[in-house]
Amino acid sequence: MKAIFSHSSCLSKQSISNYVNGRLSPENRFEVENHLLDCALCRAAVEGYALTREEAPNINVGTTPRKSPRRRKALLLLCVIGGAAAAMWYAQSQRAQQPEILYNRFFAPAANTFLVKGRNAWAEPAMDYYDEGRYAAALPHFTRYLEQHGQDGEALLYFGITQLALRQLPEAVNSLSAAAELLPERNAEANWYLALAHLRNGDTETAKKILRPLLETHGAYRQKAEDLLRDLEKLD
Repeated sequence: MKAIFSHSSCLSKQSISNYVNGRLSPENRFEVENHLLDCALCRAAVEGYALTREEAPNINVGTTPRKSPRRRKALLLLCVIGGAAAAMWYAQSQRAQQPEILYNRFFAPAANTFLVKGRNAWAEPAMDYYDEGRYAAALPHFTRYLEQHGQDGEALLYFGITQLALRQLPEAVNSLSAAAELLPERNAEANWYLALAHLRNGDTETAKKILRPLLETHGAYRQKAEDLLRDLEKLD
């Protein structure tokens, strides 16, 4: 089969000769005629070759080979079905990526206001790594610190943000939920990151439920919640 085409993917001289003189198998003839439908250069070559022959056995090369109406309809239907399926897949793929896109747009780590003096030795390196954005390095230090100070709401807040950045989403939800309860003065901040954890986990409805009460607060997180809610509504 490969021999009927040249290296340029067009018909070779020998295949043109064999086609015009009726020496191709039905399968190869079918392949050649399909190629001629799309290649004006090869059609011209076949027509030119045919004109040099006194006889061309039962082949009308003056016109482009045509597919039967039934076959064309079947091919058109397949194209329509394939196009619709591709469009649906693309739309679903884009929709599935939207929560992560929104998360990346809105996530920024909370500013470090955690006073490490007077806390144990694990607190300081945890926050140093946090400030540098080295969340994987910060994680074990937070873990060791919270083994002894599990009710430290501030530590839980930064720990939850660290887990969120590392995509440890169930753990981030637990840490940030606890921080929201332990830090009434920073409840809006903790709930903002809790909403982002649910968003990144693909649970946009829970994220919206957490964000709506923030609209009744004052400060930066009210505006952030309003902006994110507006974008989330567009996904519905």
